[in-house]
Amino acid sequence: RTGTFASIPLVQASSNMSAEPVVLELRGILQRVALQDKFNIVVARVGTTICSLKAENSALKERLKAEQASHKQQQRMLMNAAFSPDVHVVAIDGLRLPACKATLMEVSPVLEAMLSAGLQEQLRSEIKTEFPAVALRTILSALHCPTLDVYGEQPFAVLLAACKICEEWQLPAALISLAAKMTSK
Repeated sequence: RTGTFASIPLVQASSNMSAEPVVLELRGILQRVALQDKFNIVVARVGTTICSLKAENSALKERLKAEQASHKQQQRMLMNAAFSPDVHVVAIDGLRLPACKATLMEVSPVLEAMLSAGLQEQLRSEIKTEFPAVALRTILSALHCPTLDVYGEQPFAVLLAACKICEEWQLPAALISLAAKMTSK
């Protein structure tokens, strides 16, 4: 009783019974157990790898969020640095909002006429309006930095006033964008 099967108790066999099929069956069982152990080890390694990848994915998502926030901040800083106001738009309450004359003239034929025809707006470098400051600020932000979503946080009344500005100043692209935002609210 030595070797691989030393721990398996011997069964008294009759003279016509052969031990060879039993030994073959036991060897098969041991091979299957060994394969199952190897499989379990591989499954454990795969599970560990998956957990590691999930943690890495989570870290990458956090890094992406931080980089996106940084990018937005840089975009705002660049916009402010590149923005050199040379005209002011005056709200109904007297608040003066800075703007870039070239940008306003480029997007609106009405503003182009006001700022280039020798009218008082051109001479004073200011455009007096009958619109509320919050609506003017929204439209001016949209005109000066069209990639930012300036309409998203605004109340419906502000968006409606901004639509009136778009209509009066003939700003079809801004009006379409505003209408889309208003219908999605």
